[in-house]
Amino acid sequence: MNQQRFDKMQYTPYALTGIESVKQEMIEEALLRSIVVDQLPFLLVESGTFKELFARLDPRFRLPCRQTVSKRIGETFIRKREEVKGILRNEPGKVSITTDIWTACNQVAFLGITMHWIDQSWKMRLLLLDIVPLHDAHTGNHIAEAIHDVFRDFDLGRRLLAVTTDNGSNMVSMYKRLCELCSQEFKNSEIVHLRCAAHVLNLAAKAGLEHVSAEVKKARAFSSKLHYSVLLLGEMEKIASGIEMKCKMPQVDVATRWNSSFLMLKRLEEIRMITDMLVVKKPNLAANYPSNDEWEVLKVCA
Repeated sequence: MNQQRFDKMQYTPYALTGIESVKQEMIEEALLRSIVVDQLPFLLVESGTFKELFARLDPRFRLPCRQTVSKRIGETFIRKREEVKGILRNEPGKVSITTDIWTACNQVAFLGITMHWIDQSWKMRLLLLDIVPLHDAHTGNHIAEAIHDVFRDFDLGRRLLAVTTDNGSNMVSMYKRLCELCSQEFKNSEIVHLRCAAHVLNLAAKAGLEHVSAEVKKARAFSSKLHYSVLLLGEMEKIASGIEMKCKMPQVDVATRWNSSFLMLKRLEEIRMITDMLVVKKPNLAANYPSNDEWEVLKVCA
């Protein structure tokens, strides 16, 4: 399709029939769902190649502008939120929540609130109830007030049974303040605070690693040296090719990423034959390379 024909196709007005109007609406709904689910930018609908794609599929379809996309998604969110409220009103039992704070790439913090309950068919259900932006300090009071506002909006304050969080001191104080707020407004004073079992286990694992901190620190330094060196990774590829072995990328653990120390040590164990040969070829790496005794210690961790 040449550009002149494409431009004409995009900007020539169409008088849609009833069936075509229904089709237009169905395609637009599918487009909005794709943008939301796949987290695509609204500006996509104004891309020349994206317009050309839809023009080839159906010249009669009129792509909405990004302002329309933003408006429609906002309207859909409000409508779906009201539908969820109606569904929850018909679920009479108690509910529990898990909640945590995470930071987006633009450094805006969000509080995620996931609700768990058993429905009338005795099936376990869960629902992401809300994601609340946190513009204030992450104190227990601010977090409690945010959760309280969400439960007031969904009319669930009297039904809250338990709150599961990590072991942060702000979450402990949040629970105390939330109990006060729910008791005052919803007459609900029976809320239980549960500590996340996975978080407790992770803390125990980190404490255990302190007993082998020297060995782990050495392994981390070596893995980091390989991970961030294009030249050394190239040498590893050559060695792996020579012994007909797959060369996997060394990993570096991150303090806030659970299980990452285990994965780092496991990966280092998997590529040990390659790294043994690399150290022989590059003696300057030996200072950060685990000794045989240290490898025995690291095997237990991995």
